[in-house]
Amino acid sequence: KADALGDSGDSGRPAAIARLKDATSVSDPSFPTIPHIPPPVWSRVLDFMPYEEVRSALLVGKIIANQAVKYVRTLNFMKSCQLDGPSVRRFASVEEVNCLCLISGQWNRTVLSRDTTLRLVPLLVTFAKLK
Repeated sequence: KADALGDSGDSGRPAAIARLKDATSVSDPSFPTIPHIPPPVWSRVLDFMPYEEVRSALLVGKIIANQAVKYVRTLNFMKSCQLDGPSVRRFASVEEVNCLCLISGQWNRTVLSRDTTLRLVPLLVTFAKLK
């Protein structure tokens, strides 16, 4: 049975896994490398994303979380619950805030959202470069 699984013997793991690890190692010249995208480019991508997706992107990569946030100039909020001052402090270069949850209702009966209004003012104070 060990031969059928392709056990490598001494390490106890299948030989297929060992071959896969060897094939994907960085030292393998046949393995394609991923090009480096500079943080300012990542920040331009984040400028066009809804805030909820921006926060998810921060969890994905170190470059985005640590470096690209310095260059983000626009934040797009879709829900009033996202308007949290402490969570947006890392975006020091924000110049524009789009709050798409400020008005609610139908075409002929729009209402200014009270919850959004109460959260928006303290949030806007956290951005020093806001235009």
